[in-house]
Amino acid sequence: MGRKNKVARPSQNPFKGGGVAREAFKAPGRASSPINSKQPSIGGVLEHVAAQQFRWSFDQVDWGGPYCWAAVPAEKILREVIPRLQEFEKKKWGEIQATGSHDIEVENIIKAAQVRLQMIYKDQYDSVYSLRVQGEERIFGVKDKAIFRVLWWDPKHSICPSKLKHT
Repeated sequence: MGRKNKVARPSQNPFKGGGVAREAFKAPGRASSPINSKQPSIGGVLEHVAAQQFRWSFDQVDWGGPYCWAAVPAEKILREVIPRLQEFEKKKWGEIQATGSHDIEVENIIKAAQVRLQMIYKDQYDSVYSLRVQGEERIFGVKDKAIFRVLWWDPKHSICPSKLKHT
């Protein structure tokens, strides 16, 4: 008896290349490599805030309470406060800090200001920034990177009284 020639049947196992077309298991490829020309806006080498230009905004201002801007005469704002802020715009944050302006932790300001800050802004801020205008006059706000967000007007330096005379 002669041997019958057996015809090998293709495997039905898809992992051995049978049953399903091989093309279905090809690894995806790329038409081209992406060009990485974008740079992250933050990260990498960041410019230190002290070297950045001072900018200010009234978007967080407090219009009520004991240190509100509604109590400040318009003439004072137009003739003294805004020109002072414009002078600051020509400086970098490091230069402004050298004039007596500084960060203050919230727990170091008077209780009434802490309560007002909590009432309006919840626990959004850990510190406020005291911007020296002239003499005892201060503008309180918060630093958001290089932007000074104005909160309060303090004409008598009473939000965070200084222990030193004439400061």
